[in-house]
Amino acid sequence: GPQASKVRAPLGSGFAIHPHGVEMESGASYLVRYGVEDKIADAVERALKERPGNPLSFIGSLLMTGSPTAMGGLTAVERWFPNLGREILNGKPPQSSASSSAAPPMLLSGASEGADTRFGACALQAGHVVAHILGPRNAPSDECVAKQAESLYNVPDEVLDDEIITNAFKLAIEERGPPMGLTSMMTGELRDCRRNYLQVIRAEGCFCVAYRLRPSPETPKVDIGGGTGWAAQWYVDRFEPTGSEDPEGCHLYLWDDGDPNWDGCHIDPATHRRWSRWHPPSDKWVPLSAGEQLPQLSSLRHYAGIGSTRLSADGEKAIASLYCNPSSVVDIT
Repeated sequence: GPQASKVRAPLGSGFAIHPHGVEMESGASYLVRYGVEDKIADAVERALKERPGNPLSFIGSLLMTGSPTAMGGLTAVERWFPNLGREILNGKPPQSSASSSAAPPMLLSGASEGADTRFGACALQAGHVVAHILGPRNAPSDECVAKQAESLYNVPDEVLDDEIITNAFKLAIEERGPPMGLTSMMTGELRDCRRNYLQVIRAEGCFCVAYRLRPSPETPKVDIGGGTGWAAQWYVDRFEPTGSEDPEGCHLYLWDDGDPNWDGCHIDPATHRRWSRWHPPSDKWVPLSAGEQLPQLSSLRHYAGIGSTRLSADGEKAIASLYCNPSSVVDIT
């Protein structure tokens, strides 16, 4: 048939010429007709307002369905406490005012496998608020994703990179020594641990179910292994002589859950498979005697519950005992 007439539309008319000679709508006009630019602008504006942990998923969900999905949108704890990370750094964590004296306790943890997940499950069952603090590189356990997703709190980089945390790292490294291969406090293992600072710096009590490191010239005095060790160190550094707080207020407790079959941990009969309290004046663990009281979790506004990614059956029971009978040490042996 006859060749189609190729008439070029005037600039700005909203039409262009298709490669096959058929007049077609211009890209700009096409986007305007479907309101694409307006919808994208609205989604970006909402993301900037709500600051979700995954802004791309959040925006994508808004464009596809009109509402954010559970993974892309804000979790319940992020909606309740949108500035939690910054408020902790600034010394004004939520629920700390007199008007909130009736608020339930808040568990600060990390959603990792093992102790974090167990603490979260027990705290939720007890009616506590749970905030699992996560940095971009920290992955929650499958159980937390399935059953504690509304308790996940994603910390933005601007908080994790704050000078307060960097300075705390420098101080803790003086006590613990740098990890092998350390090149920067902003990458690798130390990058992953930066969120741990937020778990403990305002906590009124810190409960760890973890293992102790084997004694050596390089072993720090606060001899808990893994990321839990960094968290415990930051907690201890709050108190005199390193910090300004009264040592009598140091409530760091360890359930020594070391595996006797693993040579990477220290098995001390005095502390193994029982609760001990850190004693700042002597820089050592002091086992709690039978019947000696632990702080009641229900009396704390904020407390940290953290520990190893692998727990023994006794370690799991130790965590549960804090909630079943929080006013005393429970003999589970």
